[in-house]
Amino acid sequence: MISNLAWAINNIDLIKKIWQNEFPDSYIPYHKILSANYHNFRYSDFAGTPVLTPNPGFRLTNPEVEINNTELIIKTDPLSPDSGIDFSKEKFIVTASIFLINSLEESEFVTHINYRTGDKTLCEPRSHIKLTTSFDSDYCLCAKDDTIYKSWSVLITLDEKDNPVHYSEIIPWLSDSNEPNVDNSMNQTKKLKILTKPAKSYPSQSIPIDPLLVHGSLKVP
Repeated sequence: MISNLAWAINNIDLIKKIWQNEFPDSYIPYHKILSANYHNFRYSDFAGTPVLTPNPGFRLTNPEVEINNTELIIKTDPLSPDSGIDFSKEKFIVTASIFLINSLEESEFVTHINYRTGDKTLCEPRSHIKLTTSFDSDYCLCAKDDTIYKSWSVLITLDEKDNPVHYSEIIPWLSDSNEPNVDNSMNQTKKLKILTKPAKSYPSQSIPIDPLLVHGSLKVP
């Protein structure tokens, strides 16, 4: 259901503020997010790219994404002068991400959606960017050890009061296989533990009103 994806996007505080700033007369940003994603993303095969922000955002040069057992890492070249960023006012930069996660439950793969905001970093001109989103072992995103197989992220600049100002184009990531990795010798899923203690300044949030909530993630029916 596209509504699950829209709820996850809406529950990233910084992204919600971006939509509120773009559509100040809209009562609930969720409805705008839902409408924007309705024809852009297929749940039948998870094809397409979710719409995380109202507009495409500034371009990035040579972005790279790495996901390992402990963190998501995004690297990119220094921000272009035509990005529109005012470094005298935009002091920090942070990552906001949506993840598709596979869980093996009762011999069947179940897909979950989760979201997270990364660690805040200084935003400096002419400096290469390296942003991390840590998976802290104190909290677990889903009910079991899971495998991330897709993610989409945006970079968001913040002013000195941590309000969002500018945002980037979407940075996609896809695992080597579009299916869960399987260890044939063990006949088991290779497990990547996805962990979700929020960064101190920008906590991930649960989605309490959705009946498909599973330990902070949404199970896709």
